Amino acid sequence: MKQNLLNFLKLAYKLKREIRKGWVIKAGIKNPESVADHVCFTALLSMIIGDMKRLNTSKMIKMALIHDIGEALIGDIIPNEVQDKYQRDNEAVIKILSYLPNNVRESYLELWRDLITRQSEESRLIWELDKFEMALQAYEYLNEGYEWEKLIEFFTSAERQVKDPFLKTLLTELKPNRH
Repeated sequence: MKQNLLNFLKLAYKLKREIRKGWVIKAGIKNPESVADHVCFTALLSMIIGDMKRLNTSKMIKMALIHDIGEALIGDIIPNEVQDKYQRDNEAVIKILSYLPNNVRESYLELWRDLITRQSEESRLIWELDKFEMALQAYEYLNEGYEWEKLIEFFTSAERQVKDPFLKTLLTELKPNRH
């Protein structure tokens, strides 16, 4: 059991070194955030927004922490980069979670299934927070001096995918008015 837990932790640890490729390829970011950076801030957003909305915040934080865990095995895949991204991700998550004790694994697999099917209000909000966090990161890169023309697509993508009225107002406030 200890060895399996260590195997899980070694795999999950790779997220600290896995860079988010979209920033490099699409925006030319020199030192982009890691997947772990993104996951950590998505979890923080989940805690705050979940509490504000009186949702199951514990569930949301757990979902946020596992939503990109498959990338420890398959790497960060940009949307539309490969056809079977979701299948690869699902298989990777199942493999990574297989190292955990049965009761914990089943609990996290249930959360994962909820995430991919978007059955609960919490899981739907996690995906929106994932996109909102991307817009926040784009805003930070803009403040670091990166070009608006290369970052606008990240804001636009978030605007298309975020439906929650409160998050939409935050996005509007966040997005710079540039032409």
